[in-house]
Amino acid sequence: MKFTTIRLKHSRSEIQIESIKHYDIYSKISTIAEFHNDFKIYKWNKFYDLIGLVDPWNLAISEKFKSILEVNNIKGWKCYPIKIENVNTNYFLLEIIGYVGIVREYDKDGDRIYGTTEVETKTWDGSDIFHIGETGIRV
Repeated sequence: MKFTTIRLKHSRSEIQIESIKHYDIYSKISTIAEFHNDFKIYKWNKFYDLIGLVDPWNLAISEKFKSILEVNNIKGWKCYPIKIENVNTNYFLLEIIGYVGIVREYDKDGDRIYGTTEVETKTWDGSDIFHIGETGIRV
């Protein structure tokens, strides 16, 4: 199998957004969306179909991106509408619910060996979009 990771462009002008209210960055997306769906632009000014939040774990997607996922019956995600202050375009918090386990190798002292990420394909739930183990890697 061949997989591709989902990454932000990270161009100099790509916007980042932040919640108007503070939240724990390790919260589930559904919790963030339920209580913190009002956002503002944190920096920059260029909008893409995938935009990052100030926290490193979460993403927002445009209505166009959401439509592409729906039309193509892509599995492994949910989304929640958000409002971005002074922006008329619809965006959604993206929650990746697909999963595959990660192969972990340990040294003789029981410490995890870091390096190449290898997935346990037998644990893959068949989703088109998924997280690898408990990492922040989105595929």
